[in-house]
Amino acid sequence: MASSSSSFSRCSFSSSTPTLKYKVFLSFRGEETRKNFTSQLYDAFNRENINTFTDYKLNRGEEDSPALLTAIEQSKISVIIFSEGYGSSSWYLKELEKILECKNKYGQIVIPIFYRVDPSDVSHQEGEFGKAFSQLEDRFKVKDPGLLQRWKTALTETSNLGGFVSNNTRDESALVNDIVEDILKKLNDEYLEILVGLDSKIEKIENLLSSNVRKLGIWDIRGIGKTTLAGAIFRKISKKFEASYFIRNIREESKKSEGLNDLRQRLSSKVFGDKNPNIRFTLQKRRLGCALIVFDDVTKLEQMECLMEDFDYSDSESRIIITTRDEQVLIKYGVDPIHIIKMEELSRDEAFQLFNKYSFGESGPTEDYSELSSRAVTYGVFQ
Repeated sequence: MASSSSSFSRCSFSSSTPTLKYKVFLSFRGEETRKNFTSQLYDAFNRENINTFTDYKLNRGEEDSPALLTAIEQSKISVIIFSEGYGSSSWYLKELEKILECKNKYGQIVIPIFYRVDPSDVSHQEGEFGKAFSQLEDRFKVKDPGLLQRWKTALTETSNLGGFVSNNTRDESALVNDIVEDILKKLNDEYLEILVGLDSKIEKIENLLSSNVRKLGIWDIRGIGKTTLAGAIFRKISKKFEASYFIRNIREESKKSEGLNDLRQRLSSKVFGDKNPNIRFTLQKRRLGCALIVFDDVTKLEQMECLMEDFDYSDSESRIIITTRDEQVLIKYGVDPIHIIKMEELSRDEAFQLFNKYSFGESGPTEDYSELSSRAVTYGVFQ
């Protein structure tokens, strides 16, 4: 659990820090990315229980309302997806100004993503991005040249923060994975605040892995926290290993023609640090060494055999965590039954705490909504 001394705490920046309600504020130009990249990223945040604000949460006609600016203030991290047309709207640039204000005033973390645009084009308003920005430039260079210059400065300042460049990544799913991992690392221990009811399991798994348990399974036929639990363990202990990798959505990836092979190549690249992710190592397996790997949502033994084909697991100090809905997959892969953790439903009190965390953010429900929350949780748990 995070304390007031956490490196992420914003208390030291201002005595009037806004109440924090969201982990991430997602800024993007809807026409260009809403139905593809932004949707993938938002879904990935949801899978990791990263409470995210987007304009999905606004009613029609509210997209340019003060509610967006308030949500920026109430977020720990702002993620800005720069696409070609992002700079064509004065409203997106107002969002950007507000984000930088919160960065400078409250210490908010800002992560730029350059989606099919070059960072230098955003910084200098050139290329296709510059063409879109010129539409505003023509309108404001006489109307409000000071405001125009502030926007240019904001674009340059944000571009200089670094971030993620989609053109440098082979596929978007890998990019999404890298962004999620980066955000989870930045959230660090504060992320564990929302893991209601999992404290004892986290401690148990950590103790097992710190002993001589090399393979551990987490299973349940329902979707009640397997990935969340595995993710919490991964972020808590991954720094103790020479290499670490969290492989998500194996069930879905295996449905693609080259899905498992792509995952296998990325895993080999991540563990061994190979610059070329397409290198295959089938001629001679390499010793896995000391790595932490999470295989999430495994459905078949063949998936594990494919993903681990490049590795010599003998005499290894590595640890493997597998989440699945089928306990037999774990047993067939050699996981000792005593090292298989079964997920259980939350108690009523835990469910009430979790419901309030997601419904009302950091501050919890007001007195007016406390009784309503209790009734909603009672219905959900006992129906």
